[in-house]
Amino acid sequence: MKQDYQDNGLRKVLGKTSHQLPSNFTFCTMRKIDKAIHRKEEKQERWMFYSILAISILLLLGGGIVIIHYYGEHIQRMFKDVTTSILKLTLPASPYILYCLAFFILMGFDFGIRKMYFKRH
Repeated sequence: MKQDYQDNGLRKVLGKTSHQLPSNFTFCTMRKIDKAIHRKEEKQERWMFYSILAISILLLLGGGIVIIHYYGEHIQRMFKDVTTSILKLTLPASPYILYCLAFFILMGFDFGIRKMYFKRH
C-alpha cells in the first residue's frame, strides 16, 4: 500500500505537462558549479601551503640540528669572539645602534612585502 502511494505521487508529478524552469536556470547552475570548484581549489591551495610550510620548517630544523651537531663548538667560539669585540666598540651607544639596525631591517622587509603585494594586485 505504501508503494502504491509513492507510485501515485510520482505519476502525478510526471503527469504534469507544465514543467517550467526559471529563465536563468543554466546561469544559476553554472554559477553554483563554479563556486563549488573555486572552494575546492582554495581548499587544495590551503593544504598545499600548510604542507609546504611544515616541510620548510622541518628542513630548517633538520639543517640547524646538523649544523649545530657538527660545527656547534666552532660557532659558539666565533659568536663569543664577535660579540665581545662588538660590545667593546659600541657599549656606550649600543641600544640606539640596535634600534637603528632593527628599524632599517624592518623597513626593508616592509618595502619587499609591499612590492610583492602590489605586483599581485
